[in-house]
Amino acid sequence: MNALIKNWIEAMRLAAGSVSVISLLTLIKRKDLFMRIMGDTNRSYYKAWSKCLPSVTPEEITGNHRPVNLIIDRQKMSLGVQDLIPILEVLQLSGAKEILEIGTSNGATTWHLAANAVHEASITTVDLPPDISYTKYSPSKLSTSRPTKDELGFCFHGTPEEERITQVLVDSKNLIGKIGNKKFDLIFIDGAHTYEYAAHDTETALKLIKRTGYIIWHDYFVFRPSYGVMRYLNELNQKMAVYHLYDSVCGIARIDG
Repeated sequence: MNALIKNWIEAMRLAAGSVSVISLLTLIKRKDLFMRIMGDTNRSYYKAWSKCLPSVTPEEITGNHRPVNLIIDRQKMSLGVQDLIPILEVLQLSGAKEILEIGTSNGATTWHLAANAVHEASITTVDLPPDISYTKYSPSKLSTSRPTKDELGFCFHGTPEEERITQVLVDSKNLIGKIGNKKFDLIFIDGAHTYEYAAHDTETALKLIKRTGYIIWHDYFVFRPSYGVMRYLNELNQKMAVYHLYDSVCGIARIDG
């Protein structure tokens, strides 16, 4: 099964999860309507997929094909496992020691990064203060759900991994002013998903990444009007090599020199 068909089937599976039983019954009864919707969906999906970045596996992007031993805690998951696994594979195969995450949320991904990195690794995770005034931001500039004070980073609070995690509360637009010019081996961007923030967070990441490092963006292949990650990365690919991390909704770039 080629990648296009596989991803189309996955998109249909996810879409079906948001369709009511009544709507499904109506579609089944109205074969003409069902076929027209499927045809429109197929054309839209194929058009989007044809513009997708070329895909690479974690082994291909890192040049490392050794086996990995991942630690996955399904009680601490905010990303889908199909996204989390390739991110952690890049982490282990690259041997990253200094890791930056933009977008802490409940800290589930933060914990997985700490649990799967080399023992001497440190993780810096960034998110907005939970009590920040929303009058400074339009809702479209923020993720769809904002963690409360108790929820922010709670997945790693009180765990052994917390000793290696530094939590920074700041708008990512002001990140460099907060942490200085510390350099990182791997940067994972999963904050606000608008075109504006995708661009700004990437510019920040390019200033903070080491001469040899990796930048990973979440929600690359997501169809939401307020999300600009896919459009931005497709444009960025005209200036530097950016890839789609195979079998996920992540973009990835390897920085060399």
